[in-house]
Amino acid sequence: MRLSHLLLPAAALALAPALSGCGTDSLPPTADAAWYIQMIQTGTCQIQGHDDQLGAVTSTDRTKVITDQVDGGNVTCTVSGTGKFDVSATTTYKDLSLSVNISGLSKSATADKPVKGNVTYASTKTIAPYAGECQFFFEGTKEAIAAGKVWVSFICEPGLTNSSSATGSTCEVKTGYLLLENCETEVTAEE
Repeated sequence: MRLSHLLLPAAALALAPALSGCGTDSLPPTADAAWYIQMIQTGTCQIQGHDDQLGAVTSTDRTKVITDQVDGGNVTCTVSGTGKFDVSATTTYKDLSLSVNISGLSKSATADKPVKGNVTYASTKTIAPYAGECQFFFEGTKEAIAAGKVWVSFICEPGLTNSSSATGSTCEVKTGYLLLENCETEVTAEE
């Protein structure tokens, strides 16, 4: 065997790590989410009060997230802006679904001065989707917002309404937490 036949493959192997990044874009991190919702039975609410969660999150602890396209989870989200942020997200996992749209959410939002946004929530416990306006705010020291991520609390008073109900079932969300990470930072044409 000639020496030149051995040197060419060895040289190619030596250069492979240096050339592996050429001409390729690195993939962005995969979006992930967690949320908790406590719906209570008040007024015209026609379903039993209950808690539901995707992953595990509170205002102070982030224990588990659901990652887009892992184990059947779907997370699509955008958190864009500077100073004031627009948040758009749809999360689904098994029988759980939560969609959120918030305009102008800033770090200064408090329980006394929240920012309004829209929520649509569904699970086997609600039978059909409930939707309505909610109030979003930051509590605790860990909740925050920046381009591509948000961790925020919310309540929905007077509540979310099931529009398919003949009598208009409206149920209050007493406590809610939303965590979104690795989201898009710019609104795309499809949104």
